[in-house]
Order: sequence, then structure tokens, then C-alpha cells
Amino acid sequence: MNQRTSIVVLTVLAFAGCAVAQDDAKPAPFSVEQAVAEAKAGLDRAEALPERPVSREALAEVNKKIVAIETHDPGNVWLPYLYGRAFFLMGQTSEAAAKLRAFVDTREGKNEWRAFCTLGDLFVGEFPNLANSYYLAAVDLNSTDSGIYHGLSMCASRRGAMADAVRLARQAVQVGGGDDVAHLAHLARVLAADQQWREADSTAVLAVERAKALASERAGVRAPLEDVILRYAQLITILQNKLAATGAGGDEYLRLAKYVEERADVARRAAKFDTLGILETGVEATEPRTPVSLLEKYAVTLAEVGRKDDAIAAFEDLLTRDADNATAKEWLIRLNAPVASKSAP
Repeated sequence: MNQRTSIVVLTVLAFAGCAVAQDDAKPAPFSVEQAVAEAKAGLDRAEALPERPVSREALAEVNKKIVAIETHDPGNVWLPYLYGRAFFLMGQTSEAAAKLRAFVDTREGKNEWRAFCTLGDLFVGEFPNLANSYYLAAVDLNSTDSGIYHGLSMCASRRGAMADAVRLARQAVQVGGGDDVAHLAHLARVLAADQQWREADSTAVLAVERAKALASERAGVRAPLEDVILRYAQLITILQNKLAATGAGGDEYLRLAKYVEERADVARRAAKFDTLGILETGVEATEPRTPVSLLEKYAVTLAEVGRKDDAIAAFEDLLTRDADNATAKEWLIRLNAPVASKSAP
């Protein structure tokens, strides 16, 4: 092969390579089916979040998927389902009910247990009989979801059928593996209403411990601490009512006092977030000449509420302004971060 032929061959190969690269760079064609599946998965993840209503930020990607589906296929049968669940999570209950009621009348909707369960959740507060019918439809389609039994128990409780409420609440806890704080708290409530004091007490303790574990897993967030406070409040109320009903001994009063003190400790930790908000505002308002004392208090409070990475950054920034700050150095050691030895140039 002569030089001219080699150049031609190499040029052809180069262009071919560019064509392949360009083809690879092209975005994949939009798939409505894939977008529906991804939107469902996103809704499932959002539903697992403890906060209600779920923030728009947490549902941003799901909403993008729904809009894209509607753009490409305006008549897609899953749109009412997706919109209905999203509306429900955002607290827009009337819109959610309208969408989901329309969906369960479709062929696909008649076989979607989550739609029936969500309709039950929408109506359980004011219309327990209607909610009960939706939960029964859901359990016929899926007997392994603990939330359905929880809903059925709430319906029974509102009807005054306490034996059924307790049985179904126990079933919800068992099916869910005993990890769901809301299910444990509900079981404790219906047991107390049925004056089954010993089990109500022990179940309320489990709810507190589980809530505390979740708060530790989500350190730096206020909402889980607020839930711990609520669970302590329930435990304290149950123990007070148990003491009034049974006249238990002095040890129970010591337990009650201990729980009151523990609740107060958690409440103080939660209140630190109010302090943090004030300090954040102060730091922003006084930049770039923020006093060292304000920066130090801000960094310490970040550490105290569990925002470890933010605290480390704040202490490191503090050392660039006050290289000998003992508080910053001590906290950085406690937070397992390297201590700056000199100020930044």
C-alpha cells in the first residue's frame, strides 16, 4: 500500500470514527414506558420520606417525568395515577382524590393496589367506611403491604371496633417487620384505648427507640427530632393513664420522670435549629466582616445539631481568620478533621 492509499484509508477510518462518536453522543429516544416506570419509582422514594407534605424540591424530578410523559403522550392512562400520587404527597388532597378515582375506573387502575391504598389514606380521616372499602380493594391485590393493614386498623378504630383495630394494628407491625414508627405508635394508641396497658407501654417504648434511631441516621435534620418528641409525648401519656388506671408502684413514677427529662433534652436539641437560623442570618448579614465570636458560635451550633460537614467547613473558615482559635481546633479534633496549622495566605 502506497503512501497516498494509506492516507485515504486513514481519512476514511477517521471520518467513520467521528460518525460513530456522533451517533454515540445522540440522546436516546424518549421512552414513555421508561418514564412512567421512573416516575413510579420516584414516587415510591418520596413516599418513604417521613415529612408530610413532601416538598416540591423532593418531587422535582418526578414532576419533570410526568410533564414529559404528558407532552409525548397526553392520553397516557398512567397520568392520572402519577398526578394523583404526586398531589397526595404534596398535600393537595382534593386534586389527588379526583385523579385517583378516575384512574381506578380504568383497566390498569383496577389492578393497581397503590391507587386504592392512597384513596384509603385520603378518606380515612373523615370517611372511614369509604376508606375501608378502598383498603379492602388494595389488600385483595397485595396482602404484603403493612400500610394497608395500618389503614384498616385506623378505620376500625374510628368505628369504635377496638378489637379489630388492635388485631389489624398488630398485623401492620408484623408485616412491616416492626420498624415503622407510625405503625408502632398507632398500635400503642389502640392498645391503650383498649386498656391493654402493659403491651401499650412496651410498644410505645419501641416507638420511641425506633424514632431515636431514625433521628440518629438523619443527623442534622430537625423533623426526625420533632417526631422523637411526639413519641415521648405518647409514651408519657400512656404511662400516666396506666398509673391512674392501675395504681402501679414507685418504679413506674421514676420511669415517668425519666421520660419527661429525656423529652426535654430532645426538645432542647430541636430548639438548637432555631438558634442556628438566627446565627446563619447574622453571618450572612455581617459578611465580609463577620465577628470571630459570631463565626465561632455559628460553627459550634452547626456541630451541635449534627451538620458535621458544614461545621468542619465553618471551623476551617474560622481558623483562616483566627489561626489560634482554641475552640475551632478542639472541635475539629472531635469531628475527626485535620486542624489547620496556619492561616490562609
